[in-house]
Amino acid sequence: PRPPPPPAVPAHPTLAHPSCPHVFVSSPLASPEYYHPRFAPSSAVAAAAAGAFSSALVSYVAPRDLSYELPTSSAPEVAFIGRSNAGKSTLVSTLLHSPNIARASKAPGCTTKVSFYSVHLANKRGAQAPAPSTADAFLVDMPGYGFARSSHESRARWAEAVQAYLSQRGPHVLRRVYLLVDARRGGPRPEDAEAAAVLDGAGVPYQFVLTKADAATGAEAQSAVEACIESAMEARPQSCLPVVHLVSALTGGGMRELRTAVAEAAGMVTGPGTGAGGATPAEQLEAWGVRALDP
Repeated sequence: PRPPPPPAVPAHPTLAHPSCPHVFVSSPLASPEYYHPRFAPSSAVAAAAAGAFSSALVSYVAPRDLSYELPTSSAPEVAFIGRSNAGKSTLVSTLLHSPNIARASKAPGCTTKVSFYSVHLANKRGAQAPAPSTADAFLVDMPGYGFARSSHESRARWAEAVQAYLSQRGPHVLRRVYLLVDARRGGPRPEDAEAAAVLDGAGVPYQFVLTKADAATGAEAQSAVEACIESAMEARPQSCLPVVHLVSALTGGGMRELRTAVAEAAGMVTGPGTGAGGATPAEQLEAWGVRALDP
């Protein structure tokens, strides 16, 4: 007789939800049906991430300091992309504990500049002023898109700048891209879907981050979470990491989880079950001890 089949792996409560069989929400701001503490960082790792950022020396790197080229070091990079009014600059400044270090363009939607912010960890910093070439990590503010007054030419320049950056960053350098979506808008808009398609096409690991949760109603946030879950399910599984962040840079809600995820992706902190920096979505799920289910 044939041996009995192995027992089925019990689904995580979040996994069992019919609308999101393998997508999760990391933030406790989300509805309990989507959030579970398993995907929140441990207190020790979260404290290490907060300490790493708060004690680090962070600096805007002017293009001339990079000889008007991309960094040539192998320091990990974590990038942020989103619509011009998605709160990207505020979020980056909050993550770096440095108010206003990331300044919004005076002409939203018209810049094609990729901005770099170097991170020098306190426990590795020497006595002399550090140079970009010795940075431990970079946070990258990619140009915004989707502004109503953007011309066809400016949108083309945006696409060219993003493609140029992505094509020159290997997986060991560009560890993750966070795609920011305004939580008040009910989820990804067509321009966000286009940006996700660009990241999918480049094979870059990325995650959705819903911003401005403090300004969204409960219904708006719920709708946005569900729309991001649906988008993550439709994306290539090797590109889109199936964990959605819901945050408010103003109140700090959800920032503990996001800051820890960024620090982990950039290799600034490590800990049991966090997954290595640059882990693929499948590897990250394995590190969390969760079996991804086929959609």
